Amino acid sequence: YVPVPPAIAHRFGAIEVNTVLALVAAMFLAFVAIQIRYYFGGHAHVLAAEGLTVADYARRGFFELSAVAALAMVLLVTADACTADAPARGRAVFCALALTLIGLVFVILFSACQRMALYVDLYGLTVLRVWVSAAIVAFGALFVCLAGAIAFNRSERFGGSALTIGVIAVVALEIVNPDALTVRVNVNRAISGSEFDAQYASRLSADAYPVLAESASRLAPSDQSVLRTFLQQELAELEAADLRSWNWSRHV
Repeated sequence: YVPVPPAIAHRFGAIEVNTVLALVAAMFLAFVAIQIRYYFGGHAHVLAAEGLTVADYARRGFFELSAVAALAMVLLVTADACTADAPARGRAVFCALALTLIGLVFVILFSACQRMALYVDLYGLTVLRVWVSAAIVAFGALFVCLAGAIAFNRSERFGGSALTIGVIAVVALEIVNPDALTVRVNVNRAISGSEFDAQYASRLSADAYPVLAESASRLAPSDQSVLRTFLQQELAELEAADLRSWNWSRHV
């Protein structure tokens, strides 16, 4: 949480701030209402929309979310600082408008989750999609903390909460292991009848090697051939490598 300079905080009172928030919330509400079919249309909407691919549908959702979330968060933190010393009535109106705006951001957040789920269901998981999904969850957690900070007038704690969420996200991704998770999900999809991209799997980092070696026998013969050839090459390179190229994932 970064406090607003006193000169700015005193220039804008509760009336001005709440007017701006009301207008922004109205704009968000109108936008969500107009785009509701686009947000939640799913596969049927993608097929019906001329020139719209599933990739475009999912990517737009994430980048729209990122832009909206960043701007809304800056606006809310600034507005919160400007109304910190406002009268009780003005502060109550601010809280109601701020929480409404956060609720509308969550609508867009949910839409982004739906789009990513559709993307993965049709084309499988990639490491980038794992990171994007993690970013969506982190955005949601940040807005939950921001809503709590505003509702309970504890805005000074938001900075620490945001830092904690960032650390937890990084640690969680390390534990989950995006490369290994990607292979597991795609192998399970292949067993269910979906295609498995062995060429993509062979370009993943050494974090995926144990799962690739364990799962290769469950795949189609052509995919097994690609993966076994790749793993044999990696094993040969590992045996010829010295300490300068050592890392834990290749070692285990």
